[in-house]
Amino acid sequence: HMDLGRGTRIPTATPSRTPARRYSGGQQRIGNIKDISRRHPFFHPFLFIIHEKPYEKGATEFGSIINEAMAAGADVLMGGGHFQDGTALVQQAWQLGWKLKAVAIMVAPTLPEFKQQLGDAANGVMAPAQWEIGVKYSPEAAKKLGVEDRITWLGWLSRDKLLGTIKSSHLYLGASNHEGMSNILLEALAVGTPCVAKDTRESRELLGSDLLLFETPSELVEIIERYYHDEKYAEDIVERAKAARDSWTFDWDQKLLELFTKGLGYC
Repeated sequence: HMDLGRGTRIPTATPSRTPARRYSGGQQRIGNIKDISRRHPFFHPFLFIIHEKPYEKGATEFGSIINEAMAAGADVLMGGGHFQDGTALVQQAWQLGWKLKAVAIMVAPTLPEFKQQLGDAANGVMAPAQWEIGVKYSPEAAKKLGVEDRITWLGWLSRDKLLGTIKSSHLYLGASNHEGMSNILLEALAVGTPCVAKDTRESRELLGSDLLLFETPSELVEIIERYYHDEKYAEDIVERAKAARDSWTFDWDQKLLELFTKGLGYC
């Protein structure tokens, strides 16, 4: 256990190189926790590893691991692996009634078959986007479609040049079918570029307005045409994008302080 003062005890199995310490003293406690986080990257002030269990390649039965984690009080599941084991792990956690606040699994949730096999059990499961199925962009493909004169192939850009290019653009169009948490959308919003994106759950959460979302290629074409020919529509796009940006803008230090003080029972 790690004692965080005022009788608050949080069960945790921290890595061996992360020292378990007793913290006390109001604001100084917060400073200490931040310092520990910097020195020990496996220590996170909000996420404590309380159960960690590897499994053999090809495993499909996870009941014992799930029961152990449930007994330990874990309420967040993070797993690696491939499609079969990731799907089985989520399905069995659902069947065993594991009440989870968050689930993040590699590979499996990025494929349509995951939702098809699991149904409601797949809802809310997070995953990093690793590929776009069937998407192929190339100068040859553009030429075949007769649009090569409308596309500029920029190649690999440094981060500064990439952000500068996004900032100088009239509009950012996000057409991805799969997005975990779209960094490019957040970056475009951050530099003040109006954004529209495919209506996925994640993009809807970031943009928050139907005006900035589209379902089909024809809807995307309509958005582009209206943006350049309808001044009022373009102004609405810009304002909604600004509102989305503002909703995700906050002071990290202040936010951390609020979360710490709230979590530790201070006013």
